[in-house]
Amino acid sequence: MEYAVMTPKRTEYGRSIRKMYENGQIKESWGNLLSLVPRTDGMANTLTTVAKDNILREDDGNKVRMRFLTSLECWRLQAFPDEAYYKAIDAGTGEHSAYRQAGNTITVTVLQSIFEGAFIEKRWEKANTLSNWGM
Repeated sequence: MEYAVMTPKRTEYGRSIRKMYENGQIKESWGNLLSLVPRTDGMANTLTTVAKDNILREDDGNKVRMRFLTSLECWRLQAFPDEAYYKAIDAGTGEHSAYRQAGNTITVTVLQSIFEGAFIEKRWEKANTLSNWGM
C-alpha cells in the first residue's frame, strides 16, 4: 500500500481568474479553482481544524482511495498516546470535537523540538561570531 498526503493546488483555470475571483468580480466554486495533488516532498500538511487539510491518498495497486485522517491519527501525529484519546472519547468527547482538539493543540514533544532547533541555531550563531574568534 502506498500513501500520499494530498494538498490543494490551483488549477490552470483558477490561476487565470485568481485576481478577478479575489476582487469579487467572479463567483466560482472552489472545486473549479483547486485540485488535490499528492505532496512530493515527504511532508504532511499542518494539522488544522479544517478537514480539507488532512486528506490521505491510499493506493494498493488495484484501486486508489481518498480519505480524511481520523481523529485518532491526528492525535497520534500530535504525539498523544492512544490512551489519552480513548479517555477523551469515553468521557463524552465527540469524534468531531476530538478532531478539532488535535488541530488546536501543540504537544510538549513538538514544542520541545521547535525550541531545541531554535536554541541550537542560536548557540551556533553565537559561537561563530567574529568577536569569539578575537576579531
